[in-house]
Amino acid sequence: RVKNIPVAVVMVPTMEDEFGREDYIEHYAVKLFEKLRIGNEKTDEGLLWLIVKDKREMRMEVGYGLEPVLTDGLTKIIQDNFVRPEFKDEKYFEGIDLGIDKIKQVLNEEETSLAKGFDEDLTKGDLNGIIVFMFIVFVNLFGWLISILG
Repeated sequence: RVKNIPVAVVMVPTMEDEFGREDYIEHYAVKLFEKLRIGNEKTDEGLLWLIVKDKREMRMEVGYGLEPVLTDGLTKIIQDNFVRPEFKDEKYFEGIDLGIDKIKQVLNEEETSLAKGFDEDLTKGDLNGIIVFMFIVFVNLFGWLISILG
């Protein structure tokens, strides 16, 4: 448990379903999250951390109650920057322990710089997207106006 939030760390060798077919990690994680019923139904706060050892993939699936705090982007930052380097050295326990510590810090709001840095990057990306969109709209409107006046 992390801050009274149930956490299940599941490491599997492959993601085969009952018929021996390989599944996508996102789909497999959702099915496993629902099957394990992690968290209580009222708050829907629970976390499944699925690690597929043979494929070297991992995913953190969170309940709807945790999504505002533990976003997909934030869980990816934790996995890529803190856990994956340990896994590359085959230090699986250390990587999982470090990942859980980072999740605790985020949930306890002890490390807001990690979340702030992610939010700032997201905001810059959003602003750039809006500028590009407005430029494309302006060029199209300008071209339409010239064709009407011409």
